[in-house]
Amino acid sequence: DDNGDNVWDQFEEAVTAVRDWAINFVVALQNAPIENSTRRETFDVVQNFYTLMQKTSLRLQTYRIFLRQVKYALDSVLDVFVLPEDIKLDLQKMADNDLKLKKIKAYAESNKEGLAFNLKALSGVLNDRSELTDLLNLHTE
Repeated sequence: DDNGDNVWDQFEEAVTAVRDWAINFVVALQNAPIENSTRRETFDVVQNFYTLMQKTSLRLQTYRIFLRQVKYALDSVLDVFVLPEDIKLDLQKMADNDLKLKKIKAYAESNKEGLAFNLKALSGVLNDRSELTDLLNLHTE
């Protein structure tokens, strides 16, 4: 998805900007006229922030993959409900509504197992909330 990739690109740009700022900040901090204990405490905060950003990046990548799996599963379910073009063309050529209905029912019957399989796959993807839980826990951290 172009929009999703754009958001991801924006996130990466923001992380890079923060990294560059942090590097410059640490260099300036080394020469700052402050007590060593204050300097050490500040270094620790910057290091913890950097570690948190790394974790966030990994979690967001995992969540991005999860969302693509959801999209694929949803698309698979929806595909079953969309009549293929050849069936649509056949229906357009038919005048009898009863024949049209039989054709649609035959298509639905032939895809019943595929629909059940796709719904089960979608259910499995949606029931796995571990990525979202991890992301929310990281936000709390």
